Amino acid sequence: MTPSLRARRFMRGCAGAFLLAASSSCGDSLGPADLVGNYTLTRINEGAPPQLVSATINCDLFLVGGRLELRTVDWSALSLTQSQDCTRAGGSTFITSLLYLGTFRITGSTMTFETLRSIDDTLRFVGPIAFGNVTLSVSDVARGLPGPIVLRFGPREPL
Repeated sequence: MTPSLRARRFMRGCAGAFLLAASSSCGDSLGPADLVGNYTLTRINEGAPPQLVSATINCDLFLVGGRLELRTVDWSALSLTQSQDCTRAGGSTFITSLLYLGTFRITGSTMTFETLRSIDDTLRFVGPIAFGNVTLSVSDVARGLPGPIVLRFGPREPL
């Protein structure tokens, strides 16, 4: 193996260490403490907010913003701001917020945000962690979010 090929393989192996924490080394893996912080919603299905996420004959539902707050104690929170525009049917436009309280765990470079709405209804939003950003695939038909909707949050702002 040539030195340049070895260097490229080493860099690929070390890429995971730089996914979120600059102080990590190649042998370390990310832990929950590495993700603690606030993240602002920056992308919705690869587009900048606001984005249309559902529509009916009478109304359009847009995601206009959001925030992800990750904590290792107490609860973490995912909040999404949506705008429902029903003006084409003679209605009005109104802003609402969805709030999910939950916990998170990390497996490799994937995060799972889990929220328990009831004993029989646990939601799990899963996605990759990369370069100071967290991406989650979100679906909650009961609350008007057909999915999956891919949400990217970041960069991390320490608490």
